[in-house]
Amino acid sequence: MSLRDFFDALRRKRAAGGGDGRCITAAGRTLDLELYKFDSCPYCQRVQRVVERLGLPLRHRDVLLDDAAARTLVEVGGKDQVPCLFVDGRPLYESAEIVAFLERHFAPAVR
Repeated sequence: MSLRDFFDALRRKRAAGGGDGRCITAAGRTLDLELYKFDSCPYCQRVQRVVERLGLPLRHRDVLLDDAAARTLVEVGGKDQVPCLFVDGRPLYESAEIVAFLERHFAPAVR
């Protein structure tokens, strides 16, 4: 594999969904995180900025581009609302609550 092929594959992987979803909390616990969103949603963008700042490898599901993701959001989460962060399969709605959760569990402690 050439260096160009490697970086092209890396870009495709990042564009496809960010990471594998396994995120380790500040306390050392592993959580499975999956964010349902769409790119033009300002509330989703707010959450995404925190995810990027914290460097979390969560999975992303774009409900506008992925019909299966849109169906799963409603079937499992119960609402057609984004952003929705699934934490070990349980939905968490509202950008402020998602941001608070991420900060509480993944932000480095200030000393």
